[in-house]
Amino acid sequence: MIGAIAGDIIGSVFEHNPTTDNHFTLFSRKSRFTDDTVLTVATADALMNNKDYAQSYKDWFNLYPRQGYGGSFKKWAQSDSLEPYGSWGNGSAMRVSPVGWFFNSLNQTLEEARRSSAVTHNHPDAIAAAQAVAGAIFLARKTKDKQIIYNFLRYKFGYELDKEISEIQADYHFDVSAKGSVPQAIIAFLKSTDYESAVRNAVLLGGDADTQACIAGAIAQAFYPGMGLFTEEEVYKRLDKKLADVVIKFTKPSSHNSAKEYLPLFGNDFWCKPLENHQQNWALINHISDSQNVAVYFMNELSGVFDRLMFNNLDEAVLSLRKNYFLRYSENEELKEYFGPPEAPFYIAPHPKGYIYSSGKYWHTKTGQRYV
Repeated sequence: MIGAIAGDIIGSVFEHNPTTDNHFTLFSRKSRFTDDTVLTVATADALMNNKDYAQSYKDWFNLYPRQGYGGSFKKWAQSDSLEPYGSWGNGSAMRVSPVGWFFNSLNQTLEEARRSSAVTHNHPDAIAAAQAVAGAIFLARKTKDKQIIYNFLRYKFGYELDKEISEIQADYHFDVSAKGSVPQAIIAFLKSTDYESAVRNAVLLGGDADTQACIAGAIAQAFYPGMGLFTEEEVYKRLDKKLADVVIKFTKPSSHNSAKEYLPLFGNDFWCKPLENHQQNWALINHISDSQNVAVYFMNELSGVFDRLMFNNLDEAVLSLRKNYFLRYSENEELKEYFGPPEAPFYIAPHPKGYIYSSGKYWHTKTGQRYV
């Protein structure tokens, strides 16, 4: 869901100040999180803690009441009512991205998207938009196939998705309706080549920039192999502890899951583990389809995933693991392919809680210090 939040922050500068410059600065001093981020976090909070959606949205609104909410939502959030107000806007689509990550079936995803929307945005157009975005995220992460995503949205919701960005720009205007903004945001993703270009496309539409970049960014994060460490760093710089804690918690598996439980989810990708590590840290090497890129997910049996690193190719990933005594692990629990002894401590990647680095045999974090 950090892809949605990054899109919101990037788009916030251009919501009422459109640009035609494709090289605009992604993050500036004026970049900030808006209601899109707050309500996305509220959705994640509701999912993780089995909370009522309506109450979660009200609770988080009360924590951040000045983030640019729509007038109807603000009036509802300040009232004692938990009844929906019939909105046909894009507000439920902008906050739905956690639903696209939380469930393991498309039907579950669509039903939960409906539920999350209906507590406020119970107009059919708004419900369809929330389902479309959540469904696109689900299919993006499961299939990595834009044609499948296109077909699903075209035939399930009747969305026209064949226009080029330039065609939309020609006569587009600020539009917060679900029908008039969500398909366009999805096109921004479909016409992209990576996460950054998806968000840039959404901003360049010249409409509801933060919300459309939030939606395009949410789908793009699920589809592409990485957002870039710079983008994630800039996001965390702009989130306070309450928001960041929910984001970090949502992006990790629950604490009772062990690394081995994730093995069947990644097909022929392989696990590694250190030769001597009482904490039982594991690494999953995930080779991205149709790409040289490799993702390595680090986790342990107590806390689940605690970091993800992106590498340009398998050789780079293996070299880093060799420096840390990682071994090949197979399903029959035999250890194979000993990776050689570690070298000197070296910097790995920025992390919300500091930096991940190697001290020889183990991964560690140490806030504010880099190891090279």
